Amino acid sequence: MNVSIEPDLAKFIEDEVRARRYDSADAAVNAAVLRLKAEHELLAEEIDDDDVAAIEEGLAQLQRGEGRPWEQVRAEFKARHVHALSAPHSGQRPGLARRS
Repeated sequence: MNVSIEPDLAKFIEDEVRARRYDSADAAVNAAVLRLKAEHELLAEEIDDDDVAAIEEGLAQLQRGEGRPWEQVRAEFKARHVHALSAPHSGQRPGLARRS
């Protein structure tokens, strides 16, 4: 399959490969498509009673003033998870960190 990539997206892919986040442009594109596929699958899932209860509890926490600033949550998430997201990706296992 051959695809055309818009110039700004091609530059982004090249920058990601140059930064060693992906081993190749193919690996970067495969990772992006896998994420898109996962997003579609997630959005297709039905919301069950447990999901609704969790959402309602979260909204209740916000109403009680128990919310936290997005910047704080984002910093905590990055500290916990960004190392896995920034590891180089190979063409054989797109989207997954390469093992040494």
